[in-house]
Amino acid sequence: MLSKLASDPRIDPRIKKEIGLMDFGSAPDVASREELLDQESTQEVRALYDAMFAMMDSRDREDIASAKGLRVNSERIVSAPDGNTINILMTRPDTTDVLPCVYYIHGGYDDRVVF
Repeated sequence: MLSKLASDPRIDPRIKKEIGLMDFGSAPDVASREELLDQESTQEVRALYDAMFAMMDSRDREDIASAKGLRVNSERIVSAPDGNTINILMTRPDTTDVLPCVYYIHGGYDDRVVF
C-alpha cells in the first residue's frame, strides 16, 4: 500500500517528494504488545530505523530549514503516575509576544528509542 501522503493536498510538496511515495506497508496482526516489540526489535528493523533517522537528520540543516529568528527550547517531563519520559521541543519566533500555537504530538519512534 502506497502512502496516502502522496494524494493529500494538505501535505507540503517537499514532504511528498521525500516520503510521499514510500511504501510503508501495513502493521502486522499480533497477539500482544510484547510480540510486536519482539518483531520490531530485530537487527534488520533497527537498521531500517537507523537509515530513516539518518535521512531525517540530513535534512536538519540551516540551508534547508533555517532557525534564524526562532527560539528553540527542549524540555523533558516525567509523567505521573507511570513515570514515562516526555520530550517536548518548543519552537517559536524569538519574541516575547503572546502568540497562538500549534500542538503537534507524534506517537512514533525517535532516535532515542532503546530496543
